[in-house]
Amino acid sequence: MMVIVEDELEFKNVKELLQKGDSFWIPMYSDVYHHYTHNELSFLYIYYIPDDLEYIVSFRHTDCISLERERLQELISPCDIYVLAKKRFGKFYSGKCYDADLMSWWQTHKMLPLNETIPLHMIYGTGGGIMKQIQMIGCL
Repeated sequence: MMVIVEDELEFKNVKELLQKGDSFWIPMYSDVYHHYTHNELSFLYIYYIPDDLEYIVSFRHTDCISLERERLQELISPCDIYVLAKKRFGKFYSGKCYDADLMSWWQTHKMLPLNETIPLHMIYGTGGGIMKQIQMIGCL
């Protein structure tokens, strides 16, 4: 089930979950045609790997109640955060995270299969696969 985070209680729940396990983030920008340096973060998709949970945190999206973008910095974790296109996301987030594309490439020598219709839990799920391989790298 996907939860759209629109209030303080839901945001607090996401922050608490991030303290307990690894997550995969996909930032979505306001305009796909603009370069990321001339763009704004619209919302953030968060997949919480241990419990197969999905969240959308809105920061600048017209269809839902949005949080202030500065609140993004509160989403920190002692666990691993894997981000799609970390370089672009670095403009908005200063916390510790790993580039999911690069981690996948090191393990499989292939790009992430995100243009295919494969559920995220099949790629990053608790069933093992790439996440267990990533955790065994140990050279970060």
